[in-house]
Amino acid sequence: MTFSSRLLLTVLAMTAAAAPAQAMKLAFLADFNLPSGTKVLGTDFGGLSGLVYDPATKSTLLISDDKSQHQPARYYSAKISLSGHTLRFKPIAFTTLLRPDGSTFPKDSIDPEAIAVLDGRSVFVSSEGNGKVEPRIPAGIFEIDAKGKVVRSLPVPEKFLAEPAGKQTRGTVDNCAFESLTVSPSRRSLFTATECPLVQDDTPADFEKGALSRILQYRVDGGRRVPVAEFGYYLEPNVKPAGATADYGNGLSELLALNDHELLALERGASGVGENAVDHIRIFRVTLDGATDLKGLPTVKGKHIRLAKKELVLDLDQILRDLDPKWRSLDNLEGMAFGPRLPNGNRTLLLVSDDNYNPKQRTQLLAFEIR
Repeated sequence: MTFSSRLLLTVLAMTAAAAPAQAMKLAFLADFNLPSGTKVLGTDFGGLSGLVYDPATKSTLLISDDKSQHQPARYYSAKISLSGHTLRFKPIAFTTLLRPDGSTFPKDSIDPEAIAVLDGRSVFVSSEGNGKVEPRIPAGIFEIDAKGKVVRSLPVPEKFLAEPAGKQTRGTVDNCAFESLTVSPSRRSLFTATECPLVQDDTPADFEKGALSRILQYRVDGGRRVPVAEFGYYLEPNVKPAGATADYGNGLSELLALNDHELLALERGASGVGENAVDHIRIFRVTLDGATDLKGLPTVKGKHIRLAKKELVLDLDQILRDLDPKWRSLDNLEGMAFGPRLPNGNRTLLLVSDDNYNPKQRTQLLAFEIR
């Protein structure tokens, strides 16, 4: 696979690892839709960018990317159940995110995008920071307690951090940073990734070309919170629909760990067709075995590396005809997590959309059977 020569990148070997031995299939089960602007528990409900099942409370946690613009930054707890092809969704509470001193986050000082659970005491939340102010607020990962208070910030390698001020020559792109977060079933690994490439690695994916993002792996067992490895992930080019008038790019919106070396990846692309936005969503299975560890590389430009191997599991355009006739389109799907088990023992997969608090969008929840 050759990246565009205008990016000053050499050929990057895509022969990393063998494909996963057992193919995964996703069968659509049900959808649930909630119009933008709906009030829930006295809050403006929306901006849902990530979700995870919390076994300690037997509920699903959903992070809102409200930057303390509507109400203080928060995550919701909800009960989600499936009966045949009916998906039930009932929010039951919300938890406000608090700074270490117990105060709420000021407006635009945090951009929550993903949430993961380690155990009954440890919840992780990622933030994309804010690159529009000086000094820039860096992207980060916070560990919070049951009351939503930050108890520690995880160390982030310098190559992911933009300079505090002036021209940016390294780090994550504003509003395109740590969009994903997942803990492996073993509870040993925490994974996140850049939604778009680091400034020093590549330019974003568009209609014409793909791009390279980095997956960042932490060890989180035994009280450790240490970054241990980085892997290159190839982002597909954005899909160009007929009549496209704008290219909003394609990014890595979520990861879901299957084990300590395999993940599901949710890629979300968007384009403009006239006055409407069209979202294109794809789910890939990714294996890290055999991929080059990029931990020691400040940039991949001029380097020969082996990327993580990936294979397409589902292009969600295939389920459009199965959606509720009143909502037969894909919204801005950003979150992905395991859902409740079915009577046959199979696991389910849940996706949730970020409505951007836009009246033309909605909160969309999709459920699939994993086969």
